[in-house]
Amino acid sequence: MSCKKLSRKARAEQDYWLSFADIKSATDQERLDFLRFDSHGIDRPLGNPILDGKIHHGQYGEMMRDAYFDTEGGWIGGLWLVADYVNRVPFGVRPLVEWFGPERVQRWCEAFLNCMERR
Repeated sequence: MSCKKLSRKARAEQDYWLSFADIKSATDQERLDFLRFDSHGIDRPLGNPILDGKIHHGQYGEMMRDAYFDTEGGWIGGLWLVADYVNRVPFGVRPLVEWFGPERVQRWCEAFLNCMERR
């Protein structure tokens, strides 16, 4: 079977998904199981923390986008999101770019930097 070894790039991507999971670590076997599933669609690894994190990422992104278009005032504002995400190591605003697109996040980042300069 292919996918017998995890590359640095694949490990970094899995760490990104783990950052959204309740359990923030995975065994080497869980990492390989997820890689096989993610790459080839083979044997969905039930209870895998990486898969759980990837699912949570999608759910959280959907919730954030729903709030953005909420007409009842549920949106906290992009500036506040950037302020929250900018210091998250090592991924920073990457989730915001995935959920809202690079142009919108760029505007929010510029507004954030503008506010920081005025301090």
